Amino acid sequence: MGDVWGRQTRFRAVADRFDKLAPRDLVITLRSLRRRFGGLASRAALDAAVMAAIDAPDGAEPSLRGRFEQAAQAAALVENELSKALDHDDPVVAAAALDASERHFLDVPGTGMSPAQAVDALADDAERAADRLESAAATELTRAVRVAGGGTTTPAALGAELARTEIGALSAIEDLLDRLAG
Repeated sequence: MGDVWGRQTRFRAVADRFDKLAPRDLVITLRSLRRRFGGLASRAALDAAVMAAIDAPDGAEPSLRGRFEQAAQAAALVENELSKALDHDDPVVAAAALDASERHFLDVPGTGMSPAQAVDALADDAERAADRLESAAATELTRAVRVAGGGTTTPAALGAELARTEIGALSAIEDLLDRLAG
């Protein structure tokens, strides 16, 4: 199974670099995303070829606007589940928070975000998550949290998934910008 960014999904069996980050490093990574996504939005706005193609789908893949929207929706979902995991005594988080193949968002014509709005949403979610992770005690970050449909996770793993989701989207959008400008 893959998602729109081409990653392997369904509760990864192999740890990746995000799973290995210490909470402090995860916070630093999340805080860097506002600048990194802001550079993408600026680049998209300055390139006439990109602006002409912003709503045009790239074959079977979503348009640039669609990629920004999907990234913002996915980040919001994961950040909300992270907050739930930290705020509730016996939370059950959505499987989609950890498994991109479970994420299904409605595409409602005329309600889409501009890339700049999506960047703000992505950065805000990353900042909120960084704040939550930074202020949480180690025992809070490592406590077992149930996942709907079976299994468990931790708030730290949800924070890592948010970084993974946003950086995966960042890379895919950079690649699409390169192809459109190309």
